[in-house]
Amino acid sequence: MGRRPSPTASKQSKGTRTISPEQEKAIERAHLEFKSGVFKHVSEAAQAHDVPYHTLLRCVKGLTRPKSDAHKGQRLLSTEEEETLVDWLKYLALTGHPVTRRTP
Repeated sequence: MGRRPSPTASKQSKGTRTISPEQEKAIERAHLEFKSGVFKHVSEAAQAHDVPYHTLLRCVKGLTRPKSDAHKGQRLLSTEEEETLVDWLKYLALTGHPVTRRTP
């Protein structure tokens, strides 16, 4: 009799996994160091930064992009607008004003 997946098991398709922000930064560092010549082979860069080899290889070949770049066209706010909004919300929080739909 086979094992049933637990009810909390992730429903990701085969071959996909979520990459943490820390691992994303490690992949970027490994990519930059490989491109700059610090490492001669992709496998060396992947091993040194403890990142999946095939993920780094796809990045080097230009087949994948960092999450921050991959969905830029789907964003509702530009980076500058988002930073302005964050600054405004921090200001409201520091001055003790609640943030509501009616906040000017």
